[in-house]
Amino acid sequence: MEDNELIYQYQIAYQQPAFIFLWKKYFNLIEKITFITFRKFSAIPLELSDFSSLQYFSFYNSMKTYRETANKSFSNYMQQRLKWDLLQYIRKYINKKHSVMNYAISYDTQYERTTVQQSYLVAEPKWINYGL
Repeated sequence: MEDNELIYQYQIAYQQPAFIFLWKKYFNLIEKITFITFRKFSAIPLELSDFSSLQYFSFYNSMKTYRETANKSFSNYMQQRLKWDLLQYIRKYINKKHSVMNYAISYDTQYERTTVQQSYLVAEPKWINYGL
């Protein structure tokens, strides 16, 4: 069967074997595109295995949104969408504007510091008056 027939079967009749067949067919290409894109960005705090779920969802969305009447083949459409999804995901970790969101801080450490500071202010009322 051709790709367009399998995509049609999945989009209209929701047949899982069509999806699984196309996933297996394009899996090596998806892995190759992911590796090439990941290799370009060496400074991000991610590993290649972090992209496995993104690969699956990108392929899933490609199958859901592909139109046979478009001028692209499914292979080209899927490759372009995968590259775009990977770059958007990587951009989150490169952007300096959201660098605080990319790392976790222990709640216990933060909580201990605030209680120490609050207890110090309660014990020393002159600091409260000085701040006001």
